[in-house]
Amino acid sequence: MERISDFSALGSLLSEDERQQLSIEEKQNAKKRKIGEGQQVTITLDKSGRRGKIVTVISGFVRGPLRLDDLATQLRKECGTGGTVRENTIELQGDHVRRLRSSLEKLGFEVSGKA
Repeated sequence: MERISDFSALGSLLSEDERQQLSIEEKQNAKKRKIGEGQQVTITLDKSGRRGKIVTVISGFVRGPLRLDDLATQLRKECGTGGTVRENTIELQGDHVRRLRSSLEKLGFEVSGKA
C-alpha cells in the first residue's frame, strides 16, 4: 500500500465512480448553503457628509466567494432604491434597516446593529 503524505492525495484512492459521486454530492451541498452563512454584518444609519440625507450602511463582510456587487444589486431591487459598494460595505439610499435585516437573515447572515 502506498503511503500518503497529504490529504490532497486521498483522491487517488477512490475509484472513478466514487470520485464522480463525491463531486455530485459536493455540488448539491454547495447549493443548499446560504450566501452569508456564518458571516456577521452590521447595519447602521449614516448622514454625516451627505448633506443631511440618510444612508443605510451594511458593513462587516468577509472577503470570499461572496460577490458584493451581486448582493448589492439584489438588495437595491428589494428596497427599490439606489446604492453603491464602497470598499467592504454596501450603502443604500434611505432608511431600510428593517427590510434589510430580514432579507440578510434569510440569506444566512448574522445581523447586528440598529433595529
